[in-house]
Amino acid sequence: MITVGIVIPCFNEERSLPELIQRIESNYHPEISYLIVDNGSLDGTRDLLRKYKLPQNVSTFSIEQNQGYGYGILSGLKQLETDYVGWTHADLQTDPGDVALFLRLINSGGEFMKGKRSGRPKIDKLFTFGMSIFISILFSRRMSDINAQPTIVKREIYQAWANPPLDFSLDLFAYVDAVENKYRIDRQRVYFGTRKWGNSHWNTSNIARIKFIQKTLRMAFSLKMRAL
Repeated sequence: MITVGIVIPCFNEERSLPELIQRIESNYHPEISYLIVDNGSLDGTRDLLRKYKLPQNVSTFSIEQNQGYGYGILSGLKQLETDYVGWTHADLQTDPGDVALFLRLINSGGEFMKGKRSGRPKIDKLFTFGMSIFISILFSRRMSDINAQPTIVKREIYQAWANPPLDFSLDLFAYVDAVENKYRIDRQRVYFGTRKWGNSHWNTSNIARIKFIQKTLRMAFSLKMRAL
C-alpha cells in the first residue's frame, strides 16, 4: 500500500482545530496520515493538541517560535516517512479530506499534484489570475492557481529540494521545481470555502495583497535566475 503523509501547519488555529480533526476522522483512509504542526502559535493551539483525543492517523509536532509558513511545513515534512508527502491548510477553507481525491493519481504514479480551487470570491480569483499569467510567461509554462491546496509530491522529489523558502513562497518554489524538472503535474478540482474563524495571515487588504505580490515576484525572479 502506498502511503501519504500530509502536514497541516497551524498558527493560532485553536478554534478551527476541533472541526479540522473531525473532518479528518470522518474521511478516514488507511494510507493517509496527517501531522498537525503547531507553528509557534500564541493562542491555545498547543494546549488543545495536547489534550485532544486524536484519531489514529493524526499526530502532532510543535515549534517553539513561528519562523514562517514554509518553515512550519518543512519542519513537518522532515518528520514524515511516507511514500508521498504534502501539505494543506488548517483554516477549514480547504478540507483536509480533499487529500483522498488524489489517491487515484497517486496510485497511477503521480509525481507532483495540486488542488485547483473553485468557489472563491471574484477579487481573489482576479488576483490569482494575474499572478498566474505573469508566472506562466516568466517560466514559459502554463502555471495556474499556484497557492491552491493540497500539494502532494513523491518523497524523493521533496528530498531533492535545494534551499526551499521558509515563507509563503514555498508553494511557488515547489511548483516551479516540478516545472523545471519536467515532473508529471496533475491538478484536482477542490472546493475552497470561506474562513470560519480568525483572519488570514496575509490576505487582509489590498495593501497586503500588493506586498504579497511583491514578495512572490522577488521569489519568482530568484527561481528563474537559479534555473538559468
